[in-house]
Amino acid sequence: AWRGGSRAFGMWSGSWRTRHGGLRRRPNGQQEKWFHTRRGDGAEAQGALELDRETVDLHRAYHDRTIEWTMQNSDWVNNKGFATDEALHSSEDDQLAVWRASQARNWRWPALDAQHMHKVAFNAHPQRFCSGAGDTAREMGDPMDNVFIINLMRRPTKLKRVLHQLHQFGLSATVVDAIDGDAFTSQEEVRNLGAQTLPGYVGHKNTLPHLTTGQLGCFMSHFAIWQHMVDNNIESALILEDDFDLQEDFARRLGQHLEEAHALGEDWNLMYVGRSPTEPDIRRVSRHLVEPGYTLWTV
Repeated sequence: AWRGGSRAFGMWSGSWRTRHGGLRRRPNGQQEKWFHTRRGDGAEAQGALELDRETVDLHRAYHDRTIEWTMQNSDWVNNKGFATDEALHSSEDDQLAVWRASQARNWRWPALDAQHMHKVAFNAHPQRFCSGAGDTAREMGDPMDNVFIINLMRRPTKLKRVLHQLHQFGLSATVVDAIDGDAFTSQEEVRNLGAQTLPGYVGHKNTLPHLTTGQLGCFMSHFAIWQHMVDNNIESALILEDDFDLQEDFARRLGQHLEEAHALGEDWNLMYVGRSPTEPDIRRVSRHLVEPGYTLWTV
């Protein structure tokens, strides 16, 4: 069950490089905030763990240059059009069909219908990451069979790589058709679905003042899975995007770190399995776990 935790934790291990994903726990009600990571400001920052400054500066510099390039090319970023994967070798008619299918998927948001969920089974059912069984594993936040991978319909090359990794590591998952920001034709379409930036929202000082089509599709795709968790009483889930890179013994080590957090009595609602930090960590929880400072994206 959702325990109302307000902290996010990151894996403290250099070989954890799973990209764009993390474990989420479902709140009891939709009115409760999803994620709340404490910032290391004021008195709270005292005693904070000083993350390797070179690492933080490297991530920050990379992000700043990415934002600078995006702002200088904002027209291209938001008007680059709808392009399918070269692997499709598609005609204009085929590309139009993929675009229409992506639009139809978008219009169903935030619903996640069965036709947009594709189960891939490379492991025994039920799947387990923690050593405990049943209720014990659930209390630890074991995602079990609730592994979701977000993939754009027009990116079969990435899907092929996803399937290869799942097979290699013996993991079962559900591939979810992503919301495609490039398939929207106007801001009005997005507003009609009820998606908009929170009034007065201010993110990191170097973030763009608006969402790109890619950021919009990313958020809406993750939100659809969160909604699916609420609607189906799913307590924990592992959510990845289709460019993840699993490292050796991923499943076993994920289970160990979940058990570690549980044994230490840590109450969390979001656990990064990798990230790009721009601020020092707030505190070290254990050898493998930290309470992170501000994090721009997971890597």
